[in-house]
Amino acid sequence: MVRAPRGRGLWSSPPSLLLLLLSGATKAVGGALLPSGFAPEANSNPNAALLRAARTGDVRRVRKVILETPSRWLDLDAALSVAASRAHLPAMKLLVDLGATDLDRALVSAARWDHCGAVRWLISPDRADPATSLDSAQHAAGAMGSCNAEWILLSARRRAEE
Repeated sequence: MVRAPRGRGLWSSPPSLLLLLLSGATKAVGGALLPSGFAPEANSNPNAALLRAARTGDVRRVRKVILETPSRWLDLDAALSVAASRAHLPAMKLLVDLGATDLDRALVSAARWDHCGAVRWLISPDRADPATSLDSAQHAAGAMGSCNAEWILLSARRRAEE
């Protein structure tokens, strides 16, 4: 099989693609070619919307997405981890109240980024079910140079050993 040499850039694209682009029938959005009248649905992926809201700490949007979407489509634990990595405590509290259970993953995320308030909230003995992976979180904090979170976790581990 003999292959034609491939050039670089738009001018080496197949002629049909070049004609479509020049005619304005398509537009490039995020590296993808879409028909010119196409507008992607903002809520086409509710899990992505939930993660985006958790990342920005938008509690109203988190609540709205959860209430409007069947729970089998949502990953509340991933949203909790994302909110913890940005130290959005109100969003974290809401996600836990609405069913997020993987506090250990959230603890590691908060510890990596040295978010002491989130770490304290996740390991608080006042919680009914606090995060327990103190060792993993301490190693993650140490690997990232998150000294404050590492100190909090070390202190909590020492108190637990006494």
